[in-house]
Amino acid sequence: MAGYGSNNSKTQSKVTDYASKGKVDGYSAGVYGTWYANETDKTGVYVDSWVLYNWFDNEVKGDYLGTENYKSRGVTASLEGGYSF
Repeated sequence: MAGYGSNNSKTQSKVTDYASKGKVDGYSAGVYGTWYANETDKTGVYVDSWVLYNWFDNEVKGDYLGTENYKSRGVTASLEGGYSF
């Protein structure tokens, strides 16, 4: 599985009236899978799991300040178990 997202933000101080803007572009790629104790009819105990690797390109600009660009990375994962009827 794969994904992409983008977000823009703007903040402004009510006290000083200074403002800043931000932008984040995010990407992810991962895998998922399910194990069934009874593969034939998919009943009984099961385990479902997925894991994603994420990377982000970030930018922040403030009034009277230079633009800051930086990258960040992360991992997101899930593990679920249950019993299906």
